[in-house]
Amino acid sequence: MMSTSKMGIGIARNNPELKEKINELIRHNLKNGQLNTIFKKYHATDLPQDVLAEGK
Repeated sequence: MMSTSKMGIGIARNNPELKEKINELIRHNLKNGQLNTIFKKYHATDLPQDVLAEGK
């Protein structure tokens, strides 16, 4: 059985502009499928369904 774990990016708490730029990048690449393609290249599996659902 395969298990999954969530990943995250750490940024300084006092940098909301950077947080928003990172979130924009993630949303954009999740919607266009590129984030899943990159994830699959390195992990040999798709992103979890709940993550993929966020891009729809």
